[in-house]
Formats: sequence, structure tokens, C-alpha cells
Amino acid sequence: MLLGAGKVARVKRQVILGKPIPVEQVIALSKTLGGRIAIARHAAGMSQWDLCAKVHVSQPLISLWERNRVAPDDAAVRLIAKATGCTVSYLTTAPVVRKAA
Repeated sequence: MLLGAGKVARVKRQVILGKPIPVEQVIALSKTLGGRIAIARHAAGMSQWDLCAKVHVSQPLISLWERNRVAPDDAAVRLIAKATGCTVSYLTTAPVVRKAA
């Protein structure tokens, strides 16, 4: 199930606000680097402000990354992974989603 841009934006707002998210929407978010950053940040219990303090960038830049407007450089990806407790490969590798037979 693919979600339109508006629906993905609403899902990301739910991640940011810490509301429960249906599995289908998490799968949709996990297809992009920005979505995986938002998921990792949320799973770590961090706000965008918390993450920007640990990565030493501005909060608007975190927002741009999570909305896939700008991609973080390799050094920033490593800092994000360290701050959120996930791996660099999780952030940089899109998952393979298979449909049930």
C-alpha cells in the first residue's frame, strides 16, 4: 500500500508527536532515509530538538532531513546513528518488503 505525500506528512507528524502508528504507515516511512531518521529518533524517545543538540545541527535541518528535502552527509548519518542507538546501515539501507503469498 503506497501512501500519498499528504498522508506521509501526517504520519510523520504522528511520529513526531509520539502517537501510535499503524504498521503499514511505519513501513511506508521506512522506505526513505528521512523516514528512517524519524523512526529512529522516535524509537529513542527523542524530539527533533534533542537530536539536533547531539548531532550539532539546527532543528530546521533535522526537519528537512526527515521530510527528505535535504540528505544528511555521511558524518551526520554516523552521528544520528550513534545518538539514536541504531546502525548506520539501518539508516542508509531501504528495507525489502515482501507481500504475503
